Amino acid sequence: MNRWQQYIKWILTCLIFFALPLLMIITGLVNYFNGSEELAYEKHFGLLKKVILTLRQGENTSDYLSSLVKRLINSAEKSQNPYAILEKGISSLNERFPKTFHFYVTDNTGKIIKSLSEPNSSNFVLNLFFQIMKENLPIAGGLRKYEELKKPWSIIQSFIGPDIDIEKLFGNHRIFLEVNSTKHKRRFFYGITRKFGLFVHADESANWLHLGITDLIKRFQHYGKVSDVEVGMKLPETPLPHSPIGKAISIFYQTARENQITNEDLITLAALETTGILWAKSPKLKVCNNHFLRISLVLITIILFSILCWFSFTIMLGYESMYFSIRWRLITLFSFASSLPLLVIFISSWDYLSQKYKTQEQQTFDQIERSMRAIDQQFLFVRGTIEAKMNRMFDGQAFGTEEEKLVVKRKLKIIAKTAQQTQICMYDKNGDEIFSIPEPTKEELNKKGRKTLGKAVANIISSINNEPVTNNDIGSMLLESFGGVTDPISLMRRTLGRIADVNFGTEASLTYMKALYSHDNKATHIIVVNWKKEDAEINYLESRIKREEKKLSGVRLFATTRDMLWGSSGSFKFLRKVPSITTGLLLGQNISTDHLYSQGKNFMVMGLSTKELKRVYLYAAFSDQKINENIYRQKCQLGGFALITAIISIFLGIILSQKFLHPIEDLSQGVLAVQNKNFRHRVPKGENDELGELAEMFNKMIENLHEVSMASEVQKRLFPSGVLTSGEYKVNGKSIPASQLGGDYFDYVAIQNRFLLVFIGDVTGHGVPAAIVMAMCKAVMIECSNTGADAQKILETLNRTIFQSMKRKLLMTAGAIWIDTITHQTSFFNCGHPFPYKRDVNGELSMLKSMGDTLGFREKLKLQPNHFTLQPGERILLYSDGLVESIDNDDGKSHYDHFSKYLHSRPLLPLESACDDILENHSYIKTGLPRPDDFTILIVERTTGLPSQENPLPLSSS
Repeated sequence: MNRWQQYIKWILTCLIFFALPLLMIITGLVNYFNGSEELAYEKHFGLLKKVILTLRQGENTSDYLSSLVKRLINSAEKSQNPYAILEKGISSLNERFPKTFHFYVTDNTGKIIKSLSEPNSSNFVLNLFFQIMKENLPIAGGLRKYEELKKPWSIIQSFIGPDIDIEKLFGNHRIFLEVNSTKHKRRFFYGITRKFGLFVHADESANWLHLGITDLIKRFQHYGKVSDVEVGMKLPETPLPHSPIGKAISIFYQTARENQITNEDLITLAALETTGILWAKSPKLKVCNNHFLRISLVLITIILFSILCWFSFTIMLGYESMYFSIRWRLITLFSFASSLPLLVIFISSWDYLSQKYKTQEQQTFDQIERSMRAIDQQFLFVRGTIEAKMNRMFDGQAFGTEEEKLVVKRKLKIIAKTAQQTQICMYDKNGDEIFSIPEPTKEELNKKGRKTLGKAVANIISSINNEPVTNNDIGSMLLESFGGVTDPISLMRRTLGRIADVNFGTEASLTYMKALYSHDNKATHIIVVNWKKEDAEINYLESRIKREEKKLSGVRLFATTRDMLWGSSGSFKFLRKVPSITTGLLLGQNISTDHLYSQGKNFMVMGLSTKELKRVYLYAAFSDQKINENIYRQKCQLGGFALITAIISIFLGIILSQKFLHPIEDLSQGVLAVQNKNFRHRVPKGENDELGELAEMFNKMIENLHEVSMASEVQKRLFPSGVLTSGEYKVNGKSIPASQLGGDYFDYVAIQNRFLLVFIGDVTGHGVPAAIVMAMCKAVMIECSNTGADAQKILETLNRTIFQSMKRKLLMTAGAIWIDTITHQTSFFNCGHPFPYKRDVNGELSMLKSMGDTLGFREKLKLQPNHFTLQPGERILLYSDGLVESIDNDDGKSHYDHFSKYLHSRPLLPLESACDDILENHSYIKTGLPRPDDFTILIVERTTGLPSQENPLPLSSS
């Protein structure tokens, strides 16, 4: 593998094994940070919305000022020194609303307190007004006595204002009323208590519409407990500010988006009825600041990625080596392969569970809303059920005989018993009340209201019987007051047999009327069943809420009347904890939601403005504990799944590593046995797979190696051993094969005790074929030496044998020295082999040359021998080409030049060690690398007169 391929492999490794997991982890953490930011922003938007709702309580200036004055009256009424409280409160209100209020205070007798009142106040008018109003405050029953006020009304009206009438004044106690609609508009407020009387005029200034909100904004900015929150208001006539607020208001105009996030702020806006815009903002960094964590995460990731890349670079590109077992590589690979998709699933699931919390919360809100709306709508069904039941009871019922009268009265008692707080009356055709439950006192019978109703009933019976209707102005006035139509008799006739909404003055009621007929089909009596609507709604809610709470496990339901005069169990205590809910409903919201943290739990709260229950608000509170437990359980399941998957992955990695490693260990033992030349060792076969096939192949290889080893032993025995001495001549040789079966062959043999044959050959190739050729050479040598053949005949026989056996598939170079040990005549025969060197007594080297064919090349061998006489002390060195070609020749000279220098550098050692010296000091042998070819050296020496040489030259000198 070249360098560029290694770099590409390293880059891909870093991207897949390091960058991808880190990128996925960063994605998960970024999603977590984004989710936490969104949650924090959502929570803070809820806080800003509460601030907006609080400020919107001053949207109706008259109601806001009325609430402030009423609060002052209540505080003073509870105090032992009410005038001190009034003085302090009047001073505070005048300071908050300069040139707006004019206060008048009287004691409990109506005498004016001048120190607390406007100068030049009329004591007579205030005293008169105080006395009349104290005696004629609203009376139970809905009717008000204001006849006593009619006579002095013009005097009192001069003090209050020209645009007010008596009935409106009596019906709006402790409320600022518009009393002067001229250029200087004025409003009036009065409050009568047992200890004092308070009368207030308020002048409408130019900023009257926004006076309440402006005051709340100032007080919030001065006393606000919500830190880092700014509030303000944009009026219609003012231009948009050049700021984030102005941009947010512009977006609000275009999209009506209440909650907005700018680069620096969170902003909540709300439109006012006066077309103004109310806003509240908070710095975004104060709400949620993950900037430092995000930067830290990026830096840590970069550092970790750099360390991992550097570590892998040093390992993969060869600067450092580190041992990693296959077992751990497999375990790591399987763990990574399983953990990568698992990480994707884990991150996606975690984000899904975070979103599921909101989904389940919304689903719970939707379920509760449906139940609350069912409570509201079910009231109509209950009314219809009662209406149908009473119609079944009285349809076709006559009231003539005594028995029939008893039946009717019994049925009416049943209604009175089952329906709580019910008033039942029966009138005859003359309008006389003949039966009632409960029985009225004499005073109640003489009340104008009951008698007026009786006369109206008489008119209805006459209308049913097509008889003339008696003109009764009082009855008509009464019917118009609660019917709202100009033909009340027709209205009342149409509502017979139905439960109708009726308003007696300011009091709402539910009224059921049913006519009873005689046997001649004439209406004789009318039954009137009346409930106070508020009481009916309360009775319905008290039973209905309990049933709904059983259906909605863990949800608490509450209900109050809109004027907070009644509340279900614990509702007022609950509403004090979440005033924003009621505030939102009072400001016209159909549904209002909020969060409440109490007793270590987070509660979701919802308020609903009812439609059918006209005077009721419904509330629900539930803890998110079950949702959190469900999400936590699913998170635990997810974590358990991840853990189990990781364990299974590691286990599979171990199992698979065992499956791979056991056969590999067996093969390693086999390799070690081969290294130790234990060719009898066998590897277990194993399973029927690729590793099993490899084990079988390895065993066959060992068998072959065993055969080769035996062949190698046989081949070694083909070489002569030790030094051969024949007369004055000595011969010694040595061969180091490149493999177990080499291709070099040498031999030396004495023939007929006179001739000496020295032979060296090099078969092309190695292995078994070369060994066969060598065996044939040995056989020819033995046979020819026994017959006394000379060197030329031996070479010709050997050539003919190789040619006929190998058919030119294998050739053999050879060199032969034939010496007559008596006459010292020497002949050199060369068959394509490197020329030998002759070394004289002075150590000079000369190359012996001779020409001839390579053995096995052609059937008839051509030779040109070189004849000479070997002098005493001279040596002939025969060698194979492996010794020459393995020498470096970086200087441009030939291999033979370097080899001759090397031979010249070697000392003149005894023949027994000269061959070892040449081989062991060879430059390639010292590198320790595997030999590229067989190394063979053969030396022939004539011993007589052999000079000696001391201090031989070292190898480096060559």
